[in-house]
Amino acid sequence: MQRRIEAVVGSTVGAALLGLAWAGAIAIRLRWPKDKEERDLWEREGHRPYTAEFMLGGGKFIPVSLNTGPLQFVAPYLAAGGALHDLTIQRAKAQAKLDEDALKRGFRLVKSDRWVSVT
Repeated sequence: MQRRIEAVVGSTVGAALLGLAWAGAIAIRLRWPKDKEERDLWEREGHRPYTAEFMLGGGKFIPVSLNTGPLQFVAPYLAAGGALHDLTIQRAKAQAKLDEDALKRGFRLVKSDRWVSVT
């Protein structure tokens, strides 16, 4: 019975952390950005890959390694949430670029809750 309780608690905590990372409440840095300018910005601000950053406000944060330390046991959940957050951002940027291109070509975009219509 104790193992089941540990599994339920561990999964619940992991799922909560995954949700926080996916929402961007905990910044998860999985790899260096491909964009040179963004990578330089990361270096200037002190970001490092494979860390979780707990925001303090005013641009300050506490970085915690996902490889070692207290987060190593929940690192898979945080990494999954961080990857989903990064994918969401990446897709939003790609969509914005497509929208901009469509507007340049003279299309009018009509946005709804579920899809974007090009007329």
